[in-house]
Amino acid sequence: MIYIRLLLLGALCTALLAQAVESDAEALARLHVEIVAMIANPTCTNVVYCRMLSLGTLPCGGPSEYLAYAGTRTGNTGLLETKAAEFGFLQDELRKGQKEVAACVSLPVPTLACINGRCALVAPAR
Repeated sequence: MIYIRLLLLGALCTALLAQAVESDAEALARLHVEIVAMIANPTCTNVVYCRMLSLGTLPCGGPSEYLAYAGTRTGNTGLLETKAAEFGFLQDELRKGQKEVAACVSLPVPTLACINGRCALVAPAR
């Protein structure tokens, strides 16, 4: 009888852990949508209005994504940076729960540009 209870308790814990990981993944996706929505339409007349946001973290360090935004149009850049930090923390937490080994690569840092009235990222020349 005790053995069956322990098995049921173990199964319950495993199910709750899987549910927590799934909800963290959903929260990460939802947070990414919020960040992109805050950036919205990064319009500019000159590159001086453009900013770059480093988003997430790679296993060996460095951001997992770069986004361009218009500093004057985004509104609360402090909130945007806070959400970006939260995104990186949540991504790290999710990665801790995974047993996968990832290749150690880093993204090249793009440069900012104002192209056709929109802030954009330009990949560095190779």
